[in-house]
Amino acid sequence: MKKTALLLAIILILLVGCGKQSVFSLHDVRNSDWNDSVEDVRKAEDIEPKIDGDNRITYEDKFLGYDSEFTYIFGEDKLGQVSFTIRCESNDAAQSAFEDISSQLTSAYGQKAEDKSSDTSYMYESKDALVWLHAKDTVVMVDFAIPQEK
Repeated sequence: MKKTALLLAIILILLVGCGKQSVFSLHDVRNSDWNDSVEDVRKAEDIEPKIDGDNRITYEDKFLGYDSEFTYIFGEDKLGQVSFTIRCESNDAAQSAFEDISSQLTSAYGQKAEDKSSDTSYMYESKDALVWLHAKDTVVMVDFAIPQEK
């Protein structure tokens, strides 16, 4: 019995420790991973793109509970950045969304990088992504970029 309990405890610790540090469950961003090709990202999305260009694909869908427009950005046919834009009805609604998203990002990535943050722009760094959260007037933006190690 003790051996079984110890084995289960070890497995649980390994599973928790091996997870991605991300607001996305299994992938780096939505259904895709850094360095995926343009075609891989197109296949991974189950919605039609709003704009489909050579190095950018833009979609509309929910992000952390908010209606958003998001753009995958590629360099040399490899995913390197994704930008989410949330348009709010008022400055107060944008501030509320900014605070809510900041809380969700802090839960996923840890405390913001203090030296790179201001009242309306926060940066988070992890082994899985660089994340910038910005707010201006009625717009909240969240940018994800590939970390240098990847």
